[in-house]
Amino acid sequence: MKKQNYFLIVYIIMQTVMIGFLLYAFRHPEGNFPWSLSTTYTIYIVYLLVMFFSLIAFIVLTIREKKKKEKQ
Repeated sequence: MKKQNYFLIVYIIMQTVMIGFLLYAFRHPEGNFPWSLSTTYTIYIVYLLVMFFSLIAFIVLTIREKKKKEKQ
């Protein structure tokens, strides 16, 4: 499996988990976490950043591979 495919798989899994979490959260607004709100926001931001950079890494590596193939 190519390196960029790992980043795509990570992105797809994280996107799926995020959608599932949002669907659960919208149906259960009374739910909460046992830690502070700032900790929750930090976790959300880190999660989104990892997801975003996985997508960017996939795109960049795919473009690089296409350019290498064009040179050959």
